[in-house]
Amino acid sequence: EFNRESLLQMDSAAKANYIPKMINSGSMTIAESRQKNNFPFKEGTDVVLVNGNMLPLDKLGAAQDARSAMRGALGIEDNNE
Repeated sequence: EFNRESLLQMDSAAKANYIPKMINSGSMTIAESRQKNNFPFKEGTDVVLVNGNMLPLDKLGAAQDARSAMRGALGIEDNNE
């Protein structure tokens, strides 16, 4: 079996590009990236992260509605209406 990791170990620029993409796509945790870079484990880093800007179409606008509701509860004028 071909080992991609061995190639990434040789090219630090490729590794610096690859690891953030893996974290941002939810394919790798921060803890796993730290392990690949020989850094010690940090508590709280063993979670899958994904970009919060990507929403299903039926949820589009829900974040804006929540912001407007919070502004109203705090008495802040909502200029986006």
